[in-house]
Amino acid sequence: MSQESATVHENSEPNESGSECESVVCKRSRNAISEVWTYLQRSKDKTRAKCLSCEKVYKTSGNTSNLLDHLKRTHPETYDSHSARKKALDSALMKMIAIDYQPFRIVEDEAFSAFVKLLDPRYVMPSRTTLQNVMCHELYDQSKANLKNILMKVNTCAISTDAWTSRANESYLTVTCHFIENCSLRSAVLSTYNLLESTNHSAANIAESLRIVLTEWGVLDKVSNVITDNASSMIKACELLQKTTSSVLCSHIKFGCARCVVTYFKSSSIAYAKFKNAQGTGKVYNLLQECPTRWNSAYRMIKRILQTKDIISSVILRTPKAPQTLSADEIELLEELVELLAPFDDATIQVSASNSVTISLIIPIICGIFQTLNETHNKLKTNEGLAIFNILIKRLQIRLVPYENRTTPKMSTLLDPRFKKEGFRNHIIAEQAALALENDLCNMLKALSPVVTDLPTHTVTSPESSTQQPKIAPLFMFLNDKVAGKRKSTRADAIIMLRQYFENQNLPHDFDPLEYWKTNTDMKVLTQCALRYLCTPATSTEPERVFSK
Repeated sequence: MSQESATVHENSEPNESGSECESVVCKRSRNAISEVWTYLQRSKDKTRAKCLSCEKVYKTSGNTSNLLDHLKRTHPETYDSHSARKKALDSALMKMIAIDYQPFRIVEDEAFSAFVKLLDPRYVMPSRTTLQNVMCHELYDQSKANLKNILMKVNTCAISTDAWTSRANESYLTVTCHFIENCSLRSAVLSTYNLLESTNHSAANIAESLRIVLTEWGVLDKVSNVITDNASSMIKACELLQKTTSSVLCSHIKFGCARCVVTYFKSSSIAYAKFKNAQGTGKVYNLLQECPTRWNSAYRMIKRILQTKDIISSVILRTPKAPQTLSADEIELLEELVELLAPFDDATIQVSASNSVTISLIIPIICGIFQTLNETHNKLKTNEGLAIFNILIKRLQIRLVPYENRTTPKMSTLLDPRFKKEGFRNHIIAEQAALALENDLCNMLKALSPVVTDLPTHTVTSPESSTQQPKIAPLFMFLNDKVAGKRKSTRADAIIMLRQYFENQNLPHDFDPLEYWKTNTDMKVLTQCALRYLCTPATSTEPERVFSK
C-alpha cells in the first residue's frame, strides 16, 4: 500500500455498511486528478493515454508516473511552467499590452481567454497582478537598458518636448529623443515625467526637470537641438540649458458659416440620418467638425462641405427649422479658402512625419507655399479671398521666413541631396549657409587631421648588398614645409568636398536623404556633419502623440 493510501486509510472511519474501502477510493479519486491529463487524453476504457503533442500512446492502469516521465523527457517546454516557451508567451503577451496600450485586465476578459485557450490549450496566462507589478517593470527595465546602450553609441541627437496637464490636473513633461542609427532615423520616448514642482510651470522648473531626464539617459551633452512649441517658458528653459531651440508655429482660422452647418447636422440625429441616406449606396461621407487646436481640421471641414454641398442643401431645404443653406457667394469663398489653405495642409502632413527626415523640408516648403499662393492669387475673385491671401502672405513673412536664417534648418537643407542650395528662396542666404558649412567642415577636418611627418627619405639599393639603405636627398629638403602645408590645408579639402557635393545632380524629391549618406563613402566627414543636423525633427508632434495615447 502506498504512503498516500495508508494515510487516508488511517484517518478514515468505517461506516455502518463497513465500506471503509469506498471512502478510501472516493478520497483518492478526488486527489488523483493529475496535471498530466492537461497534456494527455485518456482512452474510454482508461487503460491507455494518448499524448496531445506527439500522439504517442502509453499504457496506464491509473498510475501516471510513466506519463509524467514522458512529458519531462519529450515535452519539457510545454510541461514545465518555467519553460522557455512559457516565458516567450508571457513576454509576447506583456509586449502586446505595452505596445498596443491594452489594459492589464485583458487577461481576465472571457472572450480573450477563450481565444488564447483555443490557440494553445496548455498555456496559462499570468494574472493581472503579475503583469502589472512584475512583468511590466521587468519589460521597462529591459527596454530602458537596451535604449541606453543604443544612445551610448550615438554622437548627437535632438529632443522634442511638450508639457501636458492630465484630467487629474497633474502636470507632465514628455521628452522624445531623435537620432540616426546606421543611417536610419530613430525616435524614442525617454519619459513622461512629472514636473519637479507640479504647480510651478516656470522656465527654471521645466529646465531642471529636463536636465534630470537627459542626465538619466546620458544624452545631456549630446543634444544639439530642442524642438518645442511657442510657449515662452519652454524657450527660456532651453536657454537655461544652453541648448539651441526651434519653436513650432501654428495658426488658427475661424469659419463661422461652415461651422454652423456642421454643428446643425452633428446636433440633429434626424438631419444627419437624412444626410447619409441622401448619399445613396456608394461611398458615404461624414461631416467633419473643426477642432480649435488643429487648424487643419478647419480646412478639412470646409473641403468636406464642398464635397457634399448639394446633398447638404437638399437636406436643409427638406428639414423644418434647419439653418439657411450656403449661398453661392459663400460657396465661392469656401472654394477659394480651400485653394489657399491646401498647401498648408500638405506642408503640415510632410513636416509632421515620424519615420523620415523632416527638418530639411522647412525652407523648401516655405518656398513652395509662397509660389503656390502667388499662383492662386490670380484666380481669386472675392474680396474676402483677397483679404485672406494678404493676411497669409503677411503672416508667412513674419513667422516662417525667419526660418531661412536659422542654423539648423538652413544647414539641413544644404545637406539634403534633394535640395542643396536650390532649396532656398534667397540665394544670398544659401551662399552664407554654404560658407558656414565650409567652416564647420574645416573644424571637423582639423580635429581629425593626423600629425604630418617629414618628407620620407630616399631609398637606394647598394650594388654590394641586396639590403636597402636609407639616403637623405638634401636638395629636396625644401619640399618638407610645402608638403606639410599642403597636407594641413583643411580649408582646401573642405572646399573641394563641398564643390563635389554641390555639383552632383540633385536627387528626386521622393528619395531618402539618409540612404544617400549611407552609400556615400567618399566624404565621411561631410556625412558625419549631415547626420548631425538631419536627426532633428521639424515639429513637436511626437510628444503630442504620446499625450493622445
